[in-house]
Amino acid sequence: FLPTSEIVALYQQALALTYLSLFGPSNLPPLEALNLGCPVICSNADGMFEQLGNNALYFNGYDEKDLAKQIKYVLDTENKHQITEMINRGKIFAGNLTIEKYFEKLNLIFSDFSLIRECWE
Repeated sequence: FLPTSEIVALYQQALALTYLSLFGPSNLPPLEALNLGCPVICSNADGMFEQLGNNALYFNGYDEKDLAKQIKYVLDTENKHQITEMINRGKIFAGNLTIEKYFEKLNLIFSDFSLIRECWE
């Protein structure tokens, strides 16, 4: 376990977060990385694209060569503009994931369900 300040520094100084999990979605490290301007390379496990959209690079979690290809893409200076655009999109995307918006969506789900529930009586 590290203090928050050290975790923030690691994300901000990293070339990229390489997230190798075969499970998803709703994994916090990729969202933390996006929020702090760290490029994300993650497996294409079920739900990961739905969680991160076009704000990350994806690889087949069972193919180390595919992972290496994405790491090389980030390292290649010819792709700097595309990586910078992805970082900027990721910051905006993660910045929009607020607790207020979460509860707004949750309230919509409850409202929709309450209409269904009324049909049961």
